[in-house]
Amino acid sequence: LAALGDAFRARLARDRDSLAVEYAALAAPDADAPGSLKRIELAAHKLHGTAAMFGYAELGDAAGRLEHAARESLGAGANGGAAHAALAAAYEG
Repeated sequence: LAALGDAFRARLARDRDSLAVEYAALAAPDADAPGSLKRIELAAHKLHGTAAMFGYAELGDAAGRLEHAARESLGAGANGGAAHAALAAAYEG
């Protein structure tokens, strides 16, 4: 289990970087909002599930809020700017 925890912590840096790239992409005028939101939703979903398993409840909760905001933005057909704002609000929530 310790090795899995180590692998999870190593994955956190990669996930943080990819989420940051997708989040920043939403702010671009020509944003592919649906593509970025789907990638954010998937990454947050995975993080939500595994964070709690390894004892990172607060991280898991934040990932759950991010996943929900991305899914809601997708369902609402949000453009890049609106999605960017919704995700920021979820992160701060």
